Amino acid sequence: MVDTEPTSQQFYRDKYRVRFVPDIEARYHRVSARKQKRYTKLLLTILIILYVLFGACDYYVLGDDVLAVWAVRYLLGLPALLVCYAVLKTRWVDHYYQWFLVAAISLIVLTTYLMVCMVSGAAYHLYTSSILAMVMGGLSLTRIGFVGASITGVIYIVSSFLVQYYLNGIDPVAAFYILLGMWAVLFCVVSAFSYERASRNEFLQKVLIQRKNHQLKKANERLKTLVDEDGLTGISNRRHFDHVLDDEWRRAKRRRYPLALLMVDIDFFKAYNDSVGHVKGDECLREVAQCLSSHARRPGDLVARYGGEEFSVILPALDLKEAEVVAQYLCDQVRALGIDHPDSDIAGVVTVSVGVSAQTPNQHNERGDLIKLADDALYLAKKNGRNRVEVETGENTPDE
Repeated sequence: MVDTEPTSQQFYRDKYRVRFVPDIEARYHRVSARKQKRYTKLLLTILIILYVLFGACDYYVLGDDVLAVWAVRYLLGLPALLVCYAVLKTRWVDHYYQWFLVAAISLIVLTTYLMVCMVSGAAYHLYTSSILAMVMGGLSLTRIGFVGASITGVIYIVSSFLVQYYLNGIDPVAAFYILLGMWAVLFCVVSAFSYERASRNEFLQKVLIQRKNHQLKKANERLKTLVDEDGLTGISNRRHFDHVLDDEWRRAKRRRYPLALLMVDIDFFKAYNDSVGHVKGDECLREVAQCLSSHARRPGDLVARYGGEEFSVILPALDLKEAEVVAQYLCDQVRALGIDHPDSDIAGVVTVSVGVSAQTPNQHNERGDLIKLADDALYLAKKNGRNRVEVETGENTPDE
């Protein structure tokens, strides 16, 4: 059967959209709890203050008969509320936030019903009505979920039935309170259901947007890699080289340290291509590129294909002598690859010539000077027999 549900529907486990698949469900509860804890802490603080102050109302209504009610209020109800406040400040509640709300509201209901059992007359109606107000406020103001509201509502209705039956039997007054409570709970549960669906839909949209943004970020990173990468050798291309050299030149100028550049050319590469074919020539370019990049691995070093069989290596914070050492090492490593070169005039294997330059950027020079010096040094290496390293010092006028 073809799934015709919208994309978001696959994240829900039921058709009423009040429960996600397990991993999303756990994340939803954590996020919701962290989002609502401060609000709930404020409500609970207000409730504790009012709960304590209502002791004065107890005395006003009950007079000298208030001691039993005070015992329930201050020795049972108040400690229970203070424990709830302490639990609310822990991370544990993030995973069981809905159950925490069920327990907190139910504690208030049950302790107040204990007070109802200790009073009579007009006080009975006052305390019974106050429970209904507490339940409606608890189910509405705490933003409890549909399942939690349903469980709390059932606890309230069952408690109400048992207490009313214990005190009065099922007389018209008891039936009125029970029926009124059932209607109030029904409205609150419907409201909780509507609120939770809206909350879950909002959360899911954020999750989908985050996933889409993550996919776009990965796609952009991949696109950037493709733009900056040489398709044949897998190393940086000329475009990326120009960008990095510009950044490194400006950074070296700010921090006043030298910047070195190597220009590397494969010796007699045209003869190699003519001898073994372009397929082998491409393999040779890849091997040399990987050899250079694997041996120039400092943070900031960059090996790029400059064009054709020519490569460039950016070496930040190296002076001319240090760069010359690196260049000789790379030259030796390429030769050590042992790639057969039947038409080489200097060796039986593929070799490279390397030109080295280094300058400390200042107001008297520019990055183009660094490239020209490296090119001149490379020309000199070829002129002097290839398979060698040459350096070009140039003039690096210091800042005044």
